[in-house]
Amino acid sequence: MSFLIKFVVMLTAFSYVLNIYAKKEHYNTVIFNGENSTIKVDCVTFTVTDYRVNPSQPSHIEIGKQLSHYDSNLLTLTARAGRKRSKTVAKYFNDQVGKDNSEGQYFGRLNFAIRGTLALFQKFQGRSCTRKIVEFRDIFLAQGNSLFSNYWVVGGKNCFHPHHSDQINCRVDYNPTGLFWSLGIIEGTHSTIDIIGNEKNYRKKWWVTP
Repeated sequence: MSFLIKFVVMLTAFSYVLNIYAKKEHYNTVIFNGENSTIKVDCVTFTVTDYRVNPSQPSHIEIGKQLSHYDSNLLTLTARAGRKRSKTVAKYFNDQVGKDNSEGQYFGRLNFAIRGTLALFQKFQGRSCTRKIVEFRDIFLAQGNSLFSNYWVVGGKNCFHPHHSDQINCRVDYNPTGLFWSLGIIEGTHSTIDIIGNEKNYRKKWWVTP
């Protein structure tokens, strides 16, 4: 067998293996940290209302269903989807959210983007998570990847990104706490979202006191 034929066979095999890997479904998990909040957060849920995934990728994200928790950790959310970046997904996120309602930038490519309702809970009498303390509608969770790692992005139609802040401040639709709430990826983690509820926060003129 000539060198050229061997090279073509090897290239074909490599392309096949690469294609299989590229279409693999992954368990993509994001972690929520509520330790910096005035009120303790024990659990989170996310109900999907819309989403985009690269058309070539497998996905088990379903509209109307909640994202699952990873290994029974109620402060995690897991999206089952492929991780191949797409301009189409990034355009969806950029058009729906925009840089001022996210992390202050537009994205060129993203793996997937999910829109839905994020709810925060406390455990009732230390057992089940039945006491809802906050609900955010039209929150977007997205994932992209760089050369060495995947990273998460959070944004929302009712959020804004203050200057000189790692957090986005979000108007909430259910808020018996009376606090101002913000979300943000913890620097250096790529996959942990800080949840902060405080009495004071960055505000715009149109911001309504909860």
